[in-house]
Amino acid sequence: MGVIIVLNSKEILRITHGQFALDYNCDAGIFEHNGVYFTENTENRPGRRVYSDKRPFLELCVMHDSAVFCSDPAMTPWLREHFYDADPKWLSEYENLRQIDKKLNEFGHKIYDTHIFFLPTSHITRIKPKFTTMWYGAAQINRFRGDDRFPEAFLFRENTPDSLAVSAIDTSGAIMGMAGASADGGDFWQIGIDVMPQYRGRGIAKTLVNNLALEILRMNKVPFYGTAASHSLSRAVAVKAHFIPSFMTLYSKKCDAPLAMI
Repeated sequence: MGVIIVLNSKEILRITHGQFALDYNCDAGIFEHNGVYFTENTENRPGRRVYSDKRPFLELCVMHDSAVFCSDPAMTPWLREHFYDADPKWLSEYENLRQIDKKLNEFGHKIYDTHIFFLPTSHITRIKPKFTTMWYGAAQINRFRGDDRFPEAFLFRENTPDSLAVSAIDTSGAIMGMAGASADGGDFWQIGIDVMPQYRGRGIAKTLVNNLALEILRMNKVPFYGTAASHSLSRAVAVKAHFIPSFMTLYSKKCDAPLAMI
């Protein structure tokens, strides 16, 4: 596949901010300004990323010096009172998360996930594979349904359709690793990567992620890559593939059982 990068850094941010506006019921322009913003999750804008059947009671997105809390109206007054003058850069500190989680518990919810996300650098260049690659479109990806080797590359969810993938093939024809992209948003595609244990340490992950990202950019879409803060190996893959840490998200989930209030 030839690689032609169409999107520049400004266009990548424009598409990212536009997706956030749909996701968090806010104005895309707030991410160009400093401060903490508060919106309510009463509106479901067409094109919003959907990861579960029910919208989270609380979502938080922090990018650079901007943050937006998108919550159920019942929690908005408390969030405004406690975080209206907070510094977005430090919102993920444990004490802040502890306070948020404790308040969520009062409504029968809890913090369920926090993730760090990466966007491609403005100078991303192709890492030439040292192995054979094979590309798959949406229809071809379906052949891997039920294959438990690729839990990160493929999700097989209706709301986040698996749309493009690339694999590394060894000389025997075996798949060494697979990177897949799901169309989480119309122009905002998430990359996942799996490398078979016996092939790790050969640069397969960074190469596949990098090549897949470039192809997504060539399609005028923005690739993004997410992982847990504690997953240092995954964060290293993103950096080596020419991505940079760009935003973090938090979302809540309804508690499975009533919590005893302390």
